[in-house]
Amino acid sequence: LGSTNDPAMSVPGITAAQYALLHALSSAGLDIGLSQPADTLGHSQGILGAELAKAWITKDAGQLARIFAIARLIGAATSRACRAAGISHATRSPMLSVRDVSLADLEKMVEGTGATISIVNSRRRFIVSGHPTDLERVELAADAAAKADRAELAGKTRGGMPLTPLMEYLEVEAPFHHELLRPAY
Repeated sequence: LGSTNDPAMSVPGITAAQYALLHALSSAGLDIGLSQPADTLGHSQGILGAELAKAWITKDAGQLARIFAIARLIGAATSRACRAAGISHATRSPMLSVRDVSLADLEKMVEGTGATISIVNSRRRFIVSGHPTDLERVELAADAAAKADRAELAGKTRGGMPLTPLMEYLEVEAPFHHELLRPAY
């Protein structure tokens, strides 16, 4: 078996965890089959969780099985696309969390690197996806921008808070939400 971060393992694993959560909530007295939500929604792999919730409500075992089969297919296709792009089991992650920057500043850091801003979590929290070497270029651009910003502050050419991007690689093996995965669609 491969790494648990390999999409062939992680996508079905996350789906199983979402299903287990439905069981745990039901055992704790919150059964969405009895107290149905107005609607369900999810983002990215959360779409599978939303579909699981719908099947849970209707007690449709066939649909539950189809959702797990889809999760396995998505994971396998994603792993295959990563291998084709040369980023399978990379030593560096293809997804980077970037915090404490504006979207405009991050767009400048990402420009020309090959990476993309794939998720906007909040006004100052983002996920950047791409080939690990592209993400290294984003890190270098962020370091250069922070250094230039410190020089402006020291030279008193501008005031305000310093640019201090916080970056952290995600423990994944696929650049989710990046065009490198288009063959998996």
